[in-house]
Order: sequence, then C-alpha cells, then structure tokens
Amino acid sequence: MPLALSAQINDLAVSDNVEIGVGERGIILRRVGRGAWQQIQSPVSSLLNAVFLIGKKGWAVGHDAVILMTQDAGLSWTIAQRNAELQKPFLDIHFTDEKIGFAVGAFGLFMNSIDGGKTWRTVQVEEFLDLPPHLNAIRELNDKSLLIVGEMGTVAHSTDGQKWHVSNVSYEGSIFTIVPAGKKGAVVGGMRGNTFFTQNPAMSPWQSLDLGSTKSVYGGDRSGSGDVYLAAGNEIFRLRKNDGQVRINRLPVDWLGDASDAGGITTLLVSADEIVVGTYSGVRSFLMP
Repeated sequence: MPLALSAQINDLAVSDNVEIGVGERGIILRRVGRGAWQQIQSPVSSLLNAVFLIGKKGWAVGHDAVILMTQDAGLSWTIAQRNAELQKPFLDIHFTDEKIGFAVGAFGLFMNSIDGGKTWRTVQVEEFLDLPPHLNAIRELNDKSLLIVGEMGTVAHSTDGQKWHVSNVSYEGSIFTIVPAGKKGAVVGGMRGNTFFTQNPAMSPWQSLDLGSTKSVYGGDRSGSGDVYLAAGNEIFRLRKNDGQVRINRLPVDWLGDASDAGGITTLLVSADEIVVGTYSGVRSFLMP
C-alpha cells in the first residue's frame, strides 16, 4: 500500500464527493471527502492515463488499449475493453452523459460508445487520416460542444461528436490540457508552457497567454467561480478574467508544500475548496488559496 500511495498518478476525477486517481502499474486510488486515500483492486497492471466519473459510474483508460468501468463509485472495476495487439494506448476519456462517451489516444486512436462504455466503435475523422496525431485530451465545454487537442498543434471542435472541425492555434507543438472557460470558450496548454485561450473555438481566434514558464502544462481545471488553474512542472497558475483581460498569477511555491519536490505535477483537480494534484510520487491536496 505505501508504494501505491507514492506511485505516479496520471489523472484525477471527482463525483459526489468521491475522488479517484489512476496511474502506473494499473494503480487506482480512491478517497471520500477529505478522508485518506485507499488503493482499490485493479483488474490490470497496464499504465492508466485518464479517469472520468459521472455519479456512481466511471471509466479509466490506458495502455494496451484498455478501458475499465465502475458502477459503484470506484469501489470495484471491470475490463470493458483490452487490445494489447493494437499497440496504441488510450490517453483520455470523456462521457457527456451516462451513455455517450469518447476515448482518444495515440496515432489518431478515437473510439465512441453509446451504451455506457460496454461496447466501443472506431471513429474516423477525415482531418486525422493522412498523418494521425496523438490525441492527448478530450473535454466537453460549457456549451456542450466538444474539444480535442493533441500533438502537432492539433485542436478539433465538434458540436455533435461526429463532425469535427480543425481549429488553428498557430502552434505546431503538442497540447496536453483542456479547461472549459466562460460560456463557450476554452484554455488549452502544452509543451514548454505554451498556453492559448479562445472565447469560442468555432468562431473566435486563439489568443496566446504568457505563463512566464517554459515547463509543459500537464493538468488543469476550473473552480466554481470560473477561475482556471493550470499545472506546469512544479508550479500552479491561476487564470482569472478581469475587465475583458485574462490575468495570470503564479501561486507561491511554499503553498505547494512537498509537492514542489515531488518530481513535478502530472494532473490537477479542483474539488470543492481544495486543489488536488497528482505527481510522480503520489497525490497532494491543498486548501484553495
């Protein structure tokens, strides 16, 4: 157990006061409220990259093209899909409701479920066919549209999950993180601190934001008040819109405590009045500053 609690955690999710973390060697951690993290039995030893929760249902994805499911708020998990021969890992998963979900991954891997994750079918996106990029993240924005980001500056937007339109961010590096912002907008972050904001990916241009950091952005979330928090290396940045401008503040390192020495932050979750971060050596949580 101590080894699991100090393992690399790649993603975090929360629903109904239950938090789930997933990471290396198929490790799954669970916490209720501000209780202690506990390791949950996992049916796989593959690296898990992402987790998503709705109510008591949840899904996790990772290497060997594995997709796991839970129906009891993360207490037990089963394998919905595993295909090691595919040799493509899933990198993220998102459900718009308890039935409709999307999983994305390496070399353009993109699958869709309409039965709550029990079965999955491949989605063909014309813009990705010639040179399939790694698809690193998928998220639903506040207007219910969907956004995908990936390598080579890939950003694609859809209003229905079927037809996708590539959005130009004037950047050719990898993008890892999506955070919904405003009524229709989003903040995305990637390699070497490259961060961009749009008020509407379907209509508005992307604006480059200067974090003042060259560390890659690997996690982000938004608070109930609409502030966006991004994690880059061992630093956390708060983005707040004020008078039509995006104001960026770096949170003091001493506030991060021992997380600043944990080898870097891999993911970030805003949960009630706490910020919870996954690192290369476990999970840390802090009261919102």
